[in-house]
Amino acid sequence: MSESKTMTETLKLDQKNFRRRAKIGFGLFIIFFVFYIGCAVIQTPGFQAFASIPFLGMPLGFFLSMCIFPVSWIILIIFFLIWR
Repeated sequence: MSESKTMTETLKLDQKNFRRRAKIGFGLFIIFFVFYIGCAVIQTPGFQAFASIPFLGMPLGFFLSMCIFPVSWIILIIFFLIWR
């Protein structure tokens, strides 16, 4: 009887951990998606003045475009560290 109770508690804990990890995973995806879409919107002609603001010696739009890959790598590292 105690084995089945222990297994039930383990299953509940596993489900709780999986839900927590899924929420974090979707949250990280939403952060990346908003960043990616924001960068794409800034590159449109309507935001040309904003995208051409100098930042670290280059236009802000170009800088944000170059940050897409490092941001995605950082988010992936966070995801894998949390999922362990």
